[in-house]
Amino acid sequence: MNRLLLYLMVFLISGCYTSKSALQPTYNKGGFILNKYNSKALTIADSIVIVGKISALNKKAMLVAPTIKYGCISQRADSGGYLIKTKAADIKLQLSATAVGYLAVETEPLITQIGDSIVVNFYLTPDERPLLNCEGNIK
Repeated sequence: MNRLLLYLMVFLISGCYTSKSALQPTYNKGGFILNKYNSKALTIADSIVIVGKISALNKKAMLVAPTIKYGCISQRADSGGYLIKTKAADIKLQLSATAVGYLAVETEPLITQIGDSIVVNFYLTPDERPLLNCEGNIK
């Protein structure tokens, strides 16, 4: 977690703020907030960084096994926070956040460039669909 804060401080000090978003709704009641920065340090390193947190929309519930996925990179978000450092993609890729018992939230496809520092905070809503009861014999 300290490493995450260090990265954020470096990018905020050496970067330029480019856009800000309010809570963006998705196909369920959850949503995300996306902020994009450009960092000179990341441009030199030829990479991008995506950081943020995954939490419940009501903020009271603890999430079980929150996971973030960006393209083919999948990572468990320990303590709700995540950090992905990778190369910029030539194609648009989505971020997707999930947790056990919660509906997934996906961003719109992102265009990334070398030097981007993207902060995405996800807010998940409980999955209220009933669980299937598969007791008995199938004939």
